[in-house]
Amino acid sequence: MKNILILVIASLLVLNCSTNDRDSSSSIQINPPAWIQGTWMDESQVTGFKFTSNDIVTINFNAQQSQRELLELGADVGEEVSANDESTSDYYSVELNFPAGQTVIYSFNRLSDNQINWATVSGSVYTKQ
Repeated sequence: MKNILILVIASLLVLNCSTNDRDSSSSIQINPPAWIQGTWMDESQVTGFKFTSNDIVTINFNAQQSQRELLELGADVGEEVSANDESTSDYYSVELNFPAGQTVIYSFNRLSDNQINWATVSGSVYTKQ
């Protein structure tokens, strides 16, 4: 009976430890505001961005890459990653901190209800699809 009790306690400890592991999503704060959520493409329809309630997806020649997914992949292998964003009624910016100290900042200004510009690239205008 004592061995069974020890086995049960050991099992509970293992389960408790696995649920207390670092939650990678807690350091990934990507929360685009409602006004920017949706798909935005440039004039050539070649590059763009898709914003969801918790992600930014880059679009390049129909290939899409989730920024949240990239950060989570790094976190899953024990790398230090994070994302922090800020927004106003006409501005959205997110800083993505990838492994090995690589940081990417995406900043956007709302020009109208159906156009934004990527602040980093002069003259870049994206239209809501």
